[in-house]
Amino acid sequence: MSVRDLPLILSSLTLPQLGRAISYALRRTWLDTSHASRRLADRASQIGPLKAAEFQGSLARFSSSTSELEIAVLTGDLLRLTWTPGELPVPYALDRSDWPNPPARWKEPSGGWEMSTPDVHLRLSMDGGISFRAPEGGMLFETQPPVRTDYGWSQRSSSPGEERLYGLGERASTFDLRGGRYRMWNSDPAGLGPGLDPLYLCVPVYMGLHRNGS
Repeated sequence: MSVRDLPLILSSLTLPQLGRAISYALRRTWLDTSHASRRLADRASQIGPLKAAEFQGSLARFSSSTSELEIAVLTGDLLRLTWTPGELPVPYALDRSDWPNPPARWKEPSGGWEMSTPDVHLRLSMDGGISFRAPEGGMLFETQPPVRTDYGWSQRSSSPGEERLYGLGERASTFDLRGGRYRMWNSDPAGLGPGLDPLYLCVPVYMGLHRNGS
């Protein structure tokens, strides 16, 4: 849309429609501004060392003085990790709920816990850092201890140099997202172009593909 299109657009709108459009634009701007301020005001805190552990079949729970981690083994190569307290994500990502839930084998070496299935090996350190390895030993994924904020969680993961990253919904970027910075906030930009972010549909799911697997 350009300035030359504005008279045509205005002429096709009734006064109620124009009022709703202006009201929507003002409300959207207010929400963007208020939520951005809230995110900047988030207070971050460390979770502290994990002290207690409880195991029940395919479920394991670990707790510190401030937080709890639940690890659910859904299948041999699919695990769900949930940090609480805080707002849980909307459970729209997975359609099914009838998982095989094979029992997990846990052991407690020095400095943390380890769990193995035929398809993946997980290690959880006392500070909340987690690593996943393939059965043959190659590193699949590794995260640093999470940080709790007022409204959720912040987490950093390391990425092998040759790893390719895909996903995160609509992005005005290359197919491989590595090297970019992407914001999880749906927006309605005035135009499209390389590097314009965020766009209309942000999805907090990505896949990493590297020499040890995905």
